[in-house]
Amino acid sequence: MVSLHRINTETMTKPVAAIKGKVQEIDIPDDSRITAAKFAYRTNRPKGLRYAIHRAWVAFRRS
Repeated sequence: MVSLHRINTETMTKPVAAIKGKVQEIDIPDDSRITAAKFAYRTNRPKGLRYAIHRAWVAFRRS
């Protein structure tokens, strides 16, 4: 399972901000619509809950 909270600092070219929070782990197939929605939610969660849910819904519909 891919975890988005791990960052390879050796290949970074720009500074980034660290965001603390719980990592939510769900075991589901990697090629499902739910996986696309889950990753969209995780990626956009720092921007706000409503925005993250919206982007997850869009990813779920498109995949």
